[in-house]
Amino acid sequence: MEIRNNAISARDPDFIKQFESHTKKNIGKIVGVMQEKESSIIHNDLYLISPYIKDYGDFQILLTRGMSEIPMISPEHRKNCKFAELMIFLPKDWKLTPETFKQEKYFWPIRELKKTAFFPHIKNDWIWAGETIQNGNPPKPYSQHTEFCCSLLTHPLYLSHEAWTLTISPEKQINFFVLMFLYKE
Repeated sequence: MEIRNNAISARDPDFIKQFESHTKKNIGKIVGVMQEKESSIIHNDLYLISPYIKDYGDFQILLTRGMSEIPMISPEHRKNCKFAELMIFLPKDWKLTPETFKQEKYFWPIRELKKTAFFPHIKNDWIWAGETIQNGNPPKPYSQHTEFCCSLLTHPLYLSHEAWTLTISPEKQINFFVLMFLYKE
């Protein structure tokens, strides 16, 4: 595996194989990958997943692959909390094409997912389940097309516990979280 700055690159073929195997087994079928064009911090691709979950309604999942390339600055007593990837659940009919990404009404959740994945690396910080993130102070809607203005990081409760973590090595355990969008109320 390629090691860069004490981190395993998200572009390393062995890492991608482990990541995709974990995703297919525990989250759902990979139906597409949106490649990061360029970034100075992390290479953060987005996976489009068709989930295996029944009885929870029709939706699709967007999953980051790249946030875990660099460790977060976690508390000393939380050794297995340095690496994470994020996902959002979108309605099954949500339009996810290059053309619709030019439309704010479809792009805002993707922008917020990517922005949140970069956040701990830009701020030299740490995010974990239970964390809320607001859009401004006071919170304002992410877009004129929604009233959502905050988000909550949570474990992927709709998925099996096996989906919550991926152990790459004794030093690297990736934790998977869902970014849930919230109203101000």
